[in-house]
This record gives sequence, C-alpha cells and structure tokens, in this order.
Amino acid sequence: MARLGGAALSSYSVRRMKNVPTPDRWTTVSRVCLLVLFTLAAWRRFSLPQTPLVDSDYGYLWPVLSKLAGGAFARFQGVNFLYPAAISGLTTVTGDFRTVAIVQHLLGLFAGGLFWLTWRRLALFLPRAGRAHAVLGLVGLGIYLLSNTPVWLEARLRPDAVCMFWEMLCCWLALEAWCAARLWQRHGCALLLALLAVLNSVVLTALKPSFLLAALLLVALLTWLVLRLRRSVWEKLLFFLLPFAAIFWIAATQSALTRDDEPTQLFFSRTLFAFHARLIDAQMRRDLAAGVVPDDAREFLERAAADLQKATERSRGRAQSFPKLGYDPDYLANGQDALLWRWRRSLGKEGYARFLHYWYWHSLREEPLAFAGKIARQIAVFYRWNCPAFRTHHRLPLDYAVSQLAIAEPVTAKLLEQSLPGRDLAAQLSALRFYKGSMKEPILITQAQKFLGGTFLAMFLLSLLGISPFVRRGFATAGGLLMILYALVFCNVLSISAIHTMEVARYSEVLFLVALLAYFWAVRCGIEWFRARRRPITSR
Repeated sequence: MARLGGAALSSYSVRRMKNVPTPDRWTTVSRVCLLVLFTLAAWRRFSLPQTPLVDSDYGYLWPVLSKLAGGAFARFQGVNFLYPAAISGLTTVTGDFRTVAIVQHLLGLFAGGLFWLTWRRLALFLPRAGRAHAVLGLVGLGIYLLSNTPVWLEARLRPDAVCMFWEMLCCWLALEAWCAARLWQRHGCALLLALLAVLNSVVLTALKPSFLLAALLLVALLTWLVLRLRRSVWEKLLFFLLPFAAIFWIAATQSALTRDDEPTQLFFSRTLFAFHARLIDAQMRRDLAAGVVPDDAREFLERAAADLQKATERSRGRAQSFPKLGYDPDYLANGQDALLWRWRRSLGKEGYARFLHYWYWHSLREEPLAFAGKIARQIAVFYRWNCPAFRTHHRLPLDYAVSQLAIAEPVTAKLLEQSLPGRDLAAQLSALRFYKGSMKEPILITQAQKFLGGTFLAMFLLSLLGISPFVRRGFATAGGLLMILYALVFCNVLSISAIHTMEVARYSEVLFLVALLAYFWAVRCGIEWFRARRRPITSR
C-alpha cells in the first residue's frame, strides 16, 4: 500500500492525465445514455407518492413534531440529532413532510452522478480506459439508478435514505484530493478537497454511527496524504482543527439536547447488552456457579439470569429475522414490559446503567473468543454466496398501512395533532393506507443484482488472491484503490457485527452503491490484468 502514493506512475497513467478526448460520436452516445438513465431514474422516483414512510423508530419523527408544535427539540430515542434537525428545517420552511422524500430522491440521483464522476476519474489509473471503461461504468450506473433498493430506502423517514449519497460524496472527494495531490501537484486544492472529505465523513458518521470505522480509515489515508503536501504548517493544522471542531460541536449539541433524554443516554449500553444477551447470560451463570458474586447481589443476579434465559428462550419463536443470534433482541429491550425495562424500574437509572455496563464488559473480558465468534457469524451474514447488499425488490410495495399503524401510537398521534404539517402527514398516510401501487424493477436489473449478489464474495476473494501479481505488473495505484473500496465495506460490516447484527436488511442495503463500485472496479482491474498477461505494457 505504500506504493499507493503513485511516486512513479507508469507512463500510461501519465498519458491518461492529459485526458485525451474520446471520439465525438462515442461522447455523444455516452451522454445520451446518461440522459436516458437519469431521466428514467427520476421518473421512477417521482411517479410514486412522495409522502415518506414512517416506522416504529420514533426518534426520527418525535423531535420534529415536538419542534413544529412549538415545544422542545427532544425525544430522540437513541438517535443522533442531525437527521431529525434536517427534517425539521425542511418541514419548517415548506410546511410539508413530502419535501423530505423529494430531497431524499434528489440526493439518490446525485449519488448516481457521483458514482459516474468517480468512475470516470478511476480511468486515470488504467491504460486503454476508453470505451470499454465507459460502457462498464454505464452498466454499473444503470443497475444503481434503476434498482428498487435505493428507491425503497429514499422513501423512508430515516437516515438510511441519504447514506449512499454521503458515502459516494466522501469517496469522490477523497479520490479528487488524491488526484490533485499526486497527479496534478495542486497541493492547495488537494488540501481543501481532503478537508471536505473528512468533514463529510464526520457528517456521515453522525447520520449513521456504523460508518465510524470506515470514516476512520478514510481519515487516516487522507491524513497521510495531507502530511506529505507542500503546504504550510498552519494550513495543515487547519485540516486537523476543523474536523475536531465539527466533532466537538456535534457531540456537544447532542449532549445538550439529550441531557434529560434517558432512552438516548442508555441506548448504547442497552443495545450492547440486548445483542449479546446469550453470552452475558452464560457468564452470569458461570459466576454464580463459581461463587464469585457478592452475597448482597446474588439474589438479584440469580433472578436476573433466570429471567434472561426465559426471555431469550421465549423469543425464539419471534427470531425468524435473527437466525444467527437465535433470539429476538427487540423482545428483550423494547416496550415497557420488556425485561430490560423491568430491570430499569427495579434498579433505578444509575444502578441500571452500571448493571448493563458491567455485565457486557465483564463478559467480554472473560470470554473474548465467544464474542469474536458472534462477530464472525455476523460478518458471514454479509460475506456469503448471496450478498445481502444486492438484495432485490422486484416489486416495490410502499406499505403505507404499516406507517398508519406507526402513527397510531398514542404519543405520535398526539404530537401529529399539534401542528399543521403533522396533521397533513397523518391525513396523507391515512389516505394512502390502502395504496396498492408498486414499482416493478426491470427484469434485467433484478437478474443483474442476483448475479452480483451471488458472485460478490467470489470476486472479493479473487481480488485478494490476484492483487499481488496485479501490483507487480505496475498497477499499484489501481490495486490499492480496489483494496480501499473493499476495506470501506468491510469496516462498516465489522462495526455493525461487533455492536449490533447484520441480520437487519437495511444495514447491508446501505452499502449497495459502494459495494457496486468495488465490484465493477474489480472487474475492470481483472480485464486489465488479463490484457497485461497477453500483451505487456511497455513504457515510452
């Protein structure tokens, strides 16, 4: 990876830097294809009802409704304030929740544009990157734009809707920073682009904390790049200070807004406990059997271990969505009658927080291999022969009946009645509760996604096996970029596997576009590898 610096770009890369224009006829054809793809994608998105789908994760809706009604911007239920703040801003300005869906669909289209810009820029790192490269990029872009998966995410009132846009924005800015620094020697521009990439990584992590490891990887690479730039110490210092200022502002604002929001304060500890409940239960029983539990805590712990075992066993019938975990963690954690909330009432806030924190970390220290096994099983949910990032929705039902049930919850119904945008949202969802329309995905797109899902793991393994000879043949930068794309996907999967579960479909589906880019870049590199074997590239 050290050679990723491109210190000695091969002659063909230098020639590509000149951006030799392709033939006019082909340029026209590719532009027409782009226009057709984006037109079809826009029509598919905006021909649907624009009322956003609401689900039972109320932390994205309650703060907005409370603010619209003139109350406090509060009740986050464990989510970051940034996405609800964006929704609140849009609805305050326009007075209509449909603006949210419209903006999210537009960002989905922009994500496609960033995919294309990134793909075109990648052409600099391989020779003979003319029509074949453009055709492959158009195929990948078409799969994304005409797929139902991003549309399904964009229609929902949750940050998954905008993750693909921010993922591609971070990747594109980082690649542009790299090119500006290493190809064109425009160090001032590279510093600015790297700073923007890091700031957007902060935003992405705030929107979706599961991107933390991927963001850290990107920040580490950009930090290495910036430290090698020929810029003043003060300019480089600014690169470090501004992201820290952004992180501090987001953290401070989140802390201030959730100071009295107990569900948010306890959310992380409760999540860790619920998704490792079986491992923690086993550790409780080992400690009880070994007699290492203090006498004054023994009675409660015996009762807690028994209740935890009963709850996990009882939830087996509800665990169809969590076969790897073997139980339903939501059954333990969510609802006033859930086991974890019964403990909260019994122990009090401080005692409950200490209990959750102690038993998770104590169990992890005592049985790290058991926790590693859980993480490995969750990683395998993604890296399997049918990768869920490419899960197909051949028909996309917008189930507004589920949203109608979600807003019927007493607190939600009361908040909706307190503002005009809230009442309008309730009326729109009520009118759409019997909506039966669905958007049919083109059969070629469905089949392409099935093929990609079935071969993603094979392509990943082949890339790992073939990267060394590929690099030795003079393709160090291209190979390094491929590994970075794969690493960004893996870091996200690892984060979720360590804390949560990959058995929630949308956690994989938000990786659709980056995984698609990695796959097609691997194909492109594979084509060049075979070309190099048949006809070695000679420098001029």
